[in-house]
Amino acid sequence: MKYDVIVIGGGPAGSLTASTARKYYPDKRILIIRKNEKAIIPCAIPYIFGTLKSIDKIVVSDSKLEKSGIELEIDEVINVDREKKEVITKSGKKYQYEKLVIATGAIPSRPPIEGLDLKGVFFVHKDASYLSELLEAANKADDIVIIGGGFVGVEIADDLNRLGKNVTIVEMLPHLLYLNFDEEFCKIAEEKLREIGVKFYVNTLVKKLAGTDRVEKVIFSNGESIK
Repeated sequence: MKYDVIVIGGGPAGSLTASTARKYYPDKRILIIRKNEKAIIPCAIPYIFGTLKSIDKIVVSDSKLEKSGIELEIDEVINVDREKKEVITKSGKKYQYEKLVIATGAIPSRPPIEGLDLKGVFFVHKDASYLSELLEAANKADDIVIIGGGFVGVEIADDLNRLGKNVTIVEMLPHLLYLNFDEEFCKIAEEKLREIGVKFYVNTLVKKLAGTDRVEKVIFSNGESIK
């Protein structure tokens, strides 16, 4: 099968790219290949806990794509042959293209911390079913630790706090949001978090997640630990 435009990845970037291509080239044949059955809005993930309280509210409808005549294939691309201008998927299908756009976005990094595979440990994956499990686990938990005090970590902490959870952020840098703001503004954000009851550690490195079957405590490099 041959297409004028193939977009790998069907999140907001991929969908908007395909829609823009359709707007300017109404006669072109356009295909989106997306790994997950449901596409979500990544920027809304931190707000599924106390604000939206649902995964359904961050799922993107495919109806606009269908109405625009943009084809959608739920599959995973495993290889791209640039010489042949061909995309190969996990199911064994091959698609030829004139123009290829890779819009797969980012994935969470796995820091070198022992115990990441224990039950009760979650990453912020852009997958609706996975996020449903995360939301269910967060609703049941009382004590929640967030490793990383960037935008996503701080937003999630703020939203979980709305549910009355005991939330703690652990950040290895001198301040929360330190990669994004000057120290002056970081301190203002930290003070706001203190006011609403969010605890946080800075200049603190997580060494290990401990527990028999599921995570029970977070151990720092200085030997201290929290529940």
